Amino acid sequence: MKQSNNEAMKVNKILVFGVVLIVAAAIYTAGTSQQILAQGLVERIVNLIKGTYEEGFRMADDEGQRFLYVRETPNYIAYTGNKADYGSHIVRLEKDGQAIEYSFVELRKVFRQEATASADLTEEQKKIVEEWQQGLGEIQEGLASVSGKIKEIEKETRKIVIQNQLSEGPIIEKIVKYEGIANNTDLAYRLIPQGISEEIILKELTSTRPIQALSFVFEINPLGLSFKDVGNGVWYFYDATGEAWLRFPKAYAMDADKKFTNNVSTQITKNLLIITLNDPEWLNDSRRQFPIVIYNAIELIPDKRGEYAPKPSAEGKTEQ
Repeated sequence: MKQSNNEAMKVNKILVFGVVLIVAAAIYTAGTSQQILAQGLVERIVNLIKGTYEEGFRMADDEGQRFLYVRETPNYIAYTGNKADYGSHIVRLEKDGQAIEYSFVELRKVFRQEATASADLTEEQKKIVEEWQQGLGEIQEGLASVSGKIKEIEKETRKIVIQNQLSEGPIIEKIVKYEGIANNTDLAYRLIPQGISEEIILKELTSTRPIQALSFVFEINPLGLSFKDVGNGVWYFYDATGEAWLRFPKAYAMDADKKFTNNVSTQITKNLLIITLNDPEWLNDSRRQFPIVIYNAIELIPDKRGEYAPKPSAEGKTEQ
């Protein structure tokens, strides 16, 4: 009888823990849905059972560690927050010594220009056009001509990151969020089985002029890996032998009303990573609900994901 009671108590404890886990996940999902689109409750519980990677980032406990937040998962090691620069923005994904790093530089807005002859432009309008033409040239040529701006942006970032860096969700996960990384813009990072998910959160657009496109410029360091656009906005990174390791998948955007646009491009030019939302009709629609979230990621290619890699089917073909 005593053994039966002990077994019953064990079962009750398991049931109670399960209920607490579900309630906590539900509270977290409800509490964060306005800022970052949360995963489904069932998916969160399944991911938690799969492994510890879904608990997200942790504070680095190694004094010599270069990053503030580090997490080793069954598939990769994720890093963010430059410790030497008080936690300023930087992201690194590493697998078996192969890695990519990138850090935010600036947000650029391209305004829609009316069809007007240059002779009819005012001096102020001409100056605006010249500035944007120069800005587009700088994106293509690299960071050399904007190095002066970078220091200012880094100083601003340091102040912001000290205020709010790690956002905790009950039991399920911890994300790193850079608030105010640019005007009305946050960056949030969460861990997923294949890598690091990036969410560029536009809280509002304050411009009185229609915006043609928004470009988010990052400085990228592929750390010896070569890169190639393999089509449809997907970029792969290869080692010296030509073996693929990491990738940027196709980015997309969604507003708070879950209205979607696929017109988000990813470009890599020299040492710049540029993510551009170029859908003026969608962006300037009066029905658009903020925040708008641009979803990007840096992840392992499928063949490098350990237990999550595609498995051969009975016919000997690889399942995708």
